[in-house]
Amino acid sequence: MSAPTPADSAAAEVLRQYGLNEKGVRDTLVNKELTALLLDLHAKFGAGKLLYTVATKCDSEPHRLLLGKYISEGKVTTSQQLDGALRFLKECGGRAVGFGDAELEKASGVGVTVSDAELASAVQVALAEEKAAIEEERYQYNFSDLLGKLKKAERVKWADAARIRAEIDRQAAALLGPKTAEDLAGGKPKKKDKAPAAAKEPKAAPKAPKAVPTDSAAQAEAEQRQRLSQAVSAVRGSFLFSLPRKEIQSLQQDAREGAIPDEGQVVEVGGWIRTIRQQAAVNFVELNDGSTPESLQVVVVEANFSDKESCRGFLAKASTGTCVKFWGRVVKSIAKGQLIEMQATKVEVCGTVSEGFPISKTALSLDTLRQHQHLRIRTNVVASVMRIRDTCAFAVNQFFHQRGFKYVHTPILTSNDCEGAGETFTVTTLLKEGEHGGPPVVRPGVRSFAEDFFARKAMLTVSGQLNVETYCAGLSKVYTFGPTFRAEESNTTRHLAEFWMIEPELWFAGLPEIMSLAEDFIKSVIALVMEECATDLLYLDAYHRRVAEGKSDEEKEAQQQAKSRLAEGGLIDRLLHVIKEPFARTTYTNAIELLAKVHASGEATFTEAPVWGMDMGAEHERYLCEKMFKKPVIVTNYPRKIKAFYMKQDEGGQTVQAMDILVPYIGEIIGGSAREDNLEKLLANMADKGIPAEGLQWYLDLRRFGSAPHAGFGLGFERMVLLVTGMLNIRDVIPFPRAVGLANH
Repeated sequence: MSAPTPADSAAAEVLRQYGLNEKGVRDTLVNKELTALLLDLHAKFGAGKLLYTVATKCDSEPHRLLLGKYISEGKVTTSQQLDGALRFLKECGGRAVGFGDAELEKASGVGVTVSDAELASAVQVALAEEKAAIEEERYQYNFSDLLGKLKKAERVKWADAARIRAEIDRQAAALLGPKTAEDLAGGKPKKKDKAPAAAKEPKAAPKAPKAVPTDSAAQAEAEQRQRLSQAVSAVRGSFLFSLPRKEIQSLQQDAREGAIPDEGQVVEVGGWIRTIRQQAAVNFVELNDGSTPESLQVVVVEANFSDKESCRGFLAKASTGTCVKFWGRVVKSIAKGQLIEMQATKVEVCGTVSEGFPISKTALSLDTLRQHQHLRIRTNVVASVMRIRDTCAFAVNQFFHQRGFKYVHTPILTSNDCEGAGETFTVTTLLKEGEHGGPPVVRPGVRSFAEDFFARKAMLTVSGQLNVETYCAGLSKVYTFGPTFRAEESNTTRHLAEFWMIEPELWFAGLPEIMSLAEDFIKSVIALVMEECATDLLYLDAYHRRVAEGKSDEEKEAQQQAKSRLAEGGLIDRLLHVIKEPFARTTYTNAIELLAKVHASGEATFTEAPVWGMDMGAEHERYLCEKMFKKPVIVTNYPRKIKAFYMKQDEGGQTVQAMDILVPYIGEIIGGSAREDNLEKLLANMADKGIPAEGLQWYLDLRRFGSAPHAGFGLGFERMVLLVTGMLNIRDVIPFPRAVGLANH
């Protein structure tokens, strides 16, 4: 057999990207026509199992290109969707089918996202229908039949088959408990005889069998698990909480789906008045309850009220900001720009507004709203941001929970400065009130922090990373998500003194794993916001366009920034761009070379000239992702001197296995690294950076007692919310911002 040529070796590497094993690669290389086709598809769309199916099952070149585009753009992501598309194209009768064809997309489930909750519910229903048979046959039941049934169910059929099967297995295990000895032996549970067997000659009593504690223990455990499962099902069917009030978001969503309450049904809503127009015979109230930026128009006509006095009393008191409840019929609206309205028949004023209410019915600038932090939530822009923040927080916990990470609550009070920067808030009880209203002073006789509450210097945490690493050394996959504090006097639109950090740690892992984990994390959070907060995203997209066009009260600097961003597309366009393509990856050394080249040529001018060894500023980070790569960039292998003491050194010791993820208009959003697991190197680096080992012996113990390669990253939650909402100032994405000179509430 002749030796493989360089071309064969290159082709083999591409074929492996399609998921082929070595035998599959060798067999495919023999088929020159198929190999050429796969190489061509790879050049156009990349590689993967779905594209391999396209190459082997689709005979039409135009159809292959069409399907390749759907797959590469993430519109067809499962084998079920691809099978649906292939069936449609085979049966379409030769008519031309292009990208975006409505019938093709319907036949292949394009745009259908099956949530975890939706899948779990469908599996639960399917298991319930077969519960008797499953409990009788236990693990000998043919769960493949159940999978086949779900693969034909509406919507759920578009979920990945492996995902459906995993959910079936999970719920079946919860129902049946662990496998017993009989399950493992492949038999069914024995049934009791309906009648006694015919009498037989008595046999000698058999010897008592030896106790099998493992089997009985397993059976007992299975029974306990079943009791737990039954208790969970019972309690979930007995929850009490409900509200008579209907949320406006729910009414609007139902209306978009064509579901409007029956005309005879009286609906209760409640909220705050945004505007009220009082006319001679009819009055129009714009009501918002905080569930959506879409308000509900309530039509108030005195003739429709049985209690005419209450209607007149309401009209006398009502103004912007009044809290009120209405009862009435929800009907289709004939007014432009709204699907429904309420014809009110009853009203209750819950809270009137005193003189001086600062939130007027006309739009206020964000700078003005920052002066009223406790009331700014009554505006659409801030409420939309906070609803998205809520979804982002849920997405954080969901992402890590689904991947088996354990949530660890790390301390807020600590004795270590993780970053070694010294920009911390000290916590002490050694002070007493100063005289005549002056600043506090140290109590007389105090000589050191040994006399303080904790018998040492304590501070507000700047990071939970060091603490969460200790739990990673026992749980393997952990994360912390909590408030952190920096006493950094940076009065900018990008810095806060109090902010939330997300810090996962992963044992038995290095830089490549956390790079992929971090990219997946960002995309997952954005995807859930798109799914859950589409109305808020649409509102903010339009809001930023108004700011860019000068149709708001925002200052000129904000207008200019919004206009600059709009040149790259609206908010939704930019978010789609982030999640649709893989992030760019480059080393720090290469990034500096690229920046130095454009700086030297005059193509770009930086305040600080790019040189190797510098800590890149926002101007450099943003140029990389906004101008050079035009998408998020992961920069790796930074100089050791500019990074934290715990980062693992590359060979040679000049650089460390660190990475930063840079995103357009923000700059660094994630920083992470492999952690130095070599005790001697860690101690040397601490000494080099002037960090005493005495107070970190507990951290060094992790290297002494059963260490292994591990890695993690940190993400400032508020910067994530900035990315998803498109807001320009970080103080607008946290309820009560804390910064230099700012702690009013």
